[in-house]
Amino acid sequence: MAIRKATNKAHNKKLRRRRDGLSTKCFEYGELDGAELALFIYYPKRGDFYSYMSKQTLSWLQDVPTITSHSKARIEYPDDLRARVEDARRKMRAAKDADVSVDVDAPGTHQHVLSTGFPDFKCNLTMLTKRLRSRATIGAGRFGI
Repeated sequence: MAIRKATNKAHNKKLRRRRDGLSTKCFEYGELDGAELALFIYYPKRGDFYSYMSKQTLSWLQDVPTITSHSKARIEYPDDLRARVEDARRKMRAAKDADVSVDVDAPGTHQHVLSTGFPDFKCNLTMLTKRLRSRATIGAGRFGI
């Protein structure tokens, strides 16, 4: 029984974190000029409901069936997103296997491939700073400073 309780706790934490992530993204998207949005999450097993709206009143909310039937409306379901998500994950795995970093934030756009063979700049900058300090100390000694 204790194992199941810990699993529920972990599951609830995962749901809360993902919901918080969605809320943050909604807030950021709602800050864009010309964008109004609403997010609704319903947990049928618990009977909980969560909503986020970019404004106090969204006049279009009552007209959702009409809006979604419009020819310009884009409605996506899990099957629609699955291919895009799997493609992004496949690219990330391939990059990991090839030991490079790939930017897949914008599917269908240019990909930025970064090689991991670059020198450790942090280490080099630290060494350079030490050298400059030691030279400054030597120079200051020469001029009696």
